[in-house]
Amino acid sequence: MSAFANQPLNPTWPGPPLNAAMDQATLNRYAGGVRALFLETFENEPNPMVMRIALEVTEARHEMSYPWMGQVPQMEEWAGQRIIQQLKMNGFTIKNKRWQEAIGIPWVDFELDTLGLHSARIADLAKAARRHPLLLLASLATNGSAATSLSYDGQPFYTSTHPADGASGIQSNRISGHLTAAIFANGMQYGTTTQGQILDMLRQDYVLAQQALMRMKGDKGTYLRNRGDLITCSTELEPYFKLLFGASDIGATTNIFKGECDILALPEMDDYTHPLTWALHCTKRSIKPFIWQTAIPISFTPVVDKASFPVFMQDQAVFGADSYDNGGYGMWQLSVQVYNEA
Repeated sequence: MSAFANQPLNPTWPGPPLNAAMDQATLNRYAGGVRALFLETFENEPNPMVMRIALEVTEARHEMSYPWMGQVPQMEEWAGQRIIQQLKMNGFTIKNKRWQEAIGIPWVDFELDTLGLHSARIADLAKAARRHPLLLLASLATNGSAATSLSYDGQPFYTSTHPADGASGIQSNRISGHLTAAIFANGMQYGTTTQGQILDMLRQDYVLAQQALMRMKGDKGTYLRNRGDLITCSTELEPYFKLLFGASDIGATTNIFKGECDILALPEMDDYTHPLTWALHCTKRSIKPFIWQTAIPISFTPVVDKASFPVFMQDQAVFGADSYDNGGYGMWQLSVQVYNEA
């Protein structure tokens, strides 16, 4: 359902004012036109690919608890009474936060311009609202190995020492890669020979990451059989992964990995301490590696009432977008980080 399903839509545009001093009825029609522009731009902007890695939860609460995180259903032989899986009280909670962005237009410019030049700013505001989850989830994915980036088991989301959960044993979703900064720099400088070496290393690490995902176990000790289908990486690594999963042949060999994964380059990873680090995610399950929860979806408010504080006291029209939501870490068993030192 659209985030704007409950918002009134007035597509009537006021047109050029007959004089500089618009009456309130004209201003109200203008507000409807601006709201229509924001809504149309928001709905037409593609949903960020990063949402594939996030379980979307909509609940009108200040915070959400996920006591079931880590529990994986499994059919068992019926012997005696039915075995009921009880929720674990892990205390894992994600608190929502208030987010906002607003633009102000000097009142005289607003009256003389109607929608003209400022329509681009309204459209950009709508696009920023659509990208809002992308920025937060990209930060979570980039910094998942930090000591403060805790998952439901109390450990960093990416770590080699996730504690045993039921019969799972100690598990790791962080592996060391083969690529080094020196080799990568040589590949960028000296051409195809070293570039082929970079591709070979990424291919080796990809196989290891898929094996790690496949071998993840649930709390009952059985393999989850996850299969990664999306890679997040820096913009530096993006061309190599596009070749790895897009080329029919690499060298004189048929590329057996063609089409296996989609690539999502995150410029935030370029700024990461180790920009050659990347991650493989399984997005095909109902549960996801990350969580995006919404208590109050994006709303848009045009303030053009002449008696309002911004207009009367600050001599400007204000247009703002707001939401009450947040992102967090979900099932770490569905994501593996390949760590390469820079």
